[in-house]
Amino acid sequence: MRLHPLCRLGLADGVTVLNIAAGFVAVLTVPLSMVTTIEGSHDPQAFGITVGLGVTARLILLGAIADGLDGVLARRGASSAVGSLLDSIADVVSFGVAPALFVFGVAWMEWNAAASATLPALWVVMAFVPTVFVVSSILRTAVYTVADSAEEFRGGVPNTLAATILAVTYLAGFDSASLLLVMAGVLSYLMLVRTPYPGLRARDAFGAGAVQAIVVVAPIGPGLWCARLLLVAAFAYLALGPVAYRNRGIRK
Repeated sequence: MRLHPLCRLGLADGVTVLNIAAGFVAVLTVPLSMVTTIEGSHDPQAFGITVGLGVTARLILLGAIADGLDGVLARRGASSAVGSLLDSIADVVSFGVAPALFVFGVAWMEWNAAASATLPALWVVMAFVPTVFVVSSILRTAVYTVADSAEEFRGGVPNTLAATILAVTYLAGFDSASLLLVMAGVLSYLMLVRTPYPGLRARDAFGAGAVQAIVVVAPIGPGLWCARLLLVAAFAYLALGPVAYRNRGIRK
C-alpha cells in the first residue's frame, strides 16, 4: 500500500520528526534514570547504555536545535502541507511533556526519601508544578496554532525557550530541585502573558544552535562552561528579546 500523500514530508518536516523523536526519547530516559538510581548505580545504565537526567537535558536541547533548523528550512519553502501542525505536535512533546517530566525526575530523585518519610506534601509540589508547565506549554502552542500567523509578535515566552532554560540550568550545574521547580512555575506563567516575544533571526538561530550543539556533545568540562554561556544568553533574550526585536515582524 502507498503512503497517504500528506505523509510525503519536506526537508523541514523531516527535521521536525527528529525533534519529536528527541523529545520522546528524552521522556523515556527519565523513568530509566529513576529506576537505575533505585538500584544503587552511580553511573545509571539501561540496556548497556548510560542514562541519567543529564542525557534527558541534552535531548531536550537537541530538540531545540531541530526546532530552530526546521523553522529556517520552512521559511525557505522546504515544508509540506502538514508542516505547521507537525511543528505544533513537536512543541507539545519536546517542550511541554519532556521538560516537565525532566523537572519531576530531578525533584523525585532529590526528594523521594524525604517525601515518603516525613514530607508527603512534597509529592504534591513535584507533581503539580510540572503539570502546570505542560498545560501552559500546550495552551501556548494551541493559541498560536490557530492565531493569525501574520501577527507582528507572539505574546508569551516561547516554550522552546522555557524548555531550553530548564535543561541548560541543570547542565550548567544548578541542579537543585527547588530551583528548577520555581523556574518551571515562573516560566509556566510567562508562557501565557501578553508580553511580545518574536522569533529569532536566522543568523541568531544558527548561533544559538551552534552553542546548543556544543553543550550536547562536549565533555563535561567544556560543556559546563558552554551551558553557562548559553544560560546567560537565554536569560538575556528572556529579558531583552521584546526590546531588541521591537521593529521586526515575527516569522515562524
